Order: sequence, then C-alpha cells, then structure tokens
Amino acid sequence: MSYKLNHKNSLARDAFLGIFSNSGKNIIVPFFDSLKYPEKILHTGSNAQRKTALGNFNKINEKKVPDFALIDKEGKVYLVRTIYQRIFSYKELDLIARKQNKKWPFSWIFVLSIDKIFFDSCPEIIKRHGYARPLSTRWANYKIQKKYLETKL
Repeated sequence: MSYKLNHKNSLARDAFLGIFSNSGKNIIVPFFDSLKYPEKILHTGSNAQRKTALGNFNKINEKKVPDFALIDKEGKVYLVRTIYQRIFSYKELDLIARKQNKKWPFSWIFVLSIDKIFFDSCPEIIKRHGYARPLSTRWANYKIQKKYLETKL
C-alpha cells in the first residue's frame, strides 16, 4: 500500500479516522502498523475480544493490505479502503469494489462524497451494482458525520 495519497484521498482518510475515532466504539489503525504490532494496538477490551481480533489479524496476507483495520467493540476486524468521490458514481464504485474484493474478500469501502458518506462491504456493493449504503448511525452519529461533510473542500 502506498501512503502517497492525493489531497482528495487524504480528505477521505482523515474523515474516516475522525468519524470512527470520535464514535468511541471502535479501534482504528493504519493497516500497515496493525500487521507489524497488532498486540500493541489491542490494549482495550476483554481478553476474549483481544484474542478474537489477534486471531483475525493472523489470517490476513500482509501483501494485500487495505488502508485501515477497524476493530469494533466485539473484536471483529474490518478491512477498509477509503475513497473520495466528489460526485458519487455507482459505475465507478462497482468497478472499485470488484477489484478490491479480488484482493481483499469481504473488505469494506468508505466513500466521502460532496454531500454524503457511504460505508459498505464489497460483496454488498457488487451485489447492488455499485450502490453503497450511507454510513449508518450505528457506526457514528449524524452530528459527527455532518461535521466532516461540512469541513471538506
């Protein structure tokens, strides 16, 4: 993975970090660091949660890493790629999801667009031909999401 992100992609990355960090429900780490030091990041939660998350990290091929690992309060690990699309394109997102799903089966995509935030799994995006669900308030409340929609260019 290259961290040479253009400005637009860094907006999506920063929004993802801010939204999911501020929710207080998740652990978010750049994926490269999580592969090198998973035991150092998993310092919260119960022993069972940490054991489950570490087991999931061990199954991941480090040559095929997405942008982030998102760990929910149950210890489930989500592999997430962040994307900025000024104007949301179903066709483009369908192609991105198909390509990503080949490398990272069951990974997720976070899309920051000019007026909405989307967060969905690649299999679901492919099944719906590029349609991604808007970021649910299950992940982050609307007030936090709105803050990041208002601050982007």
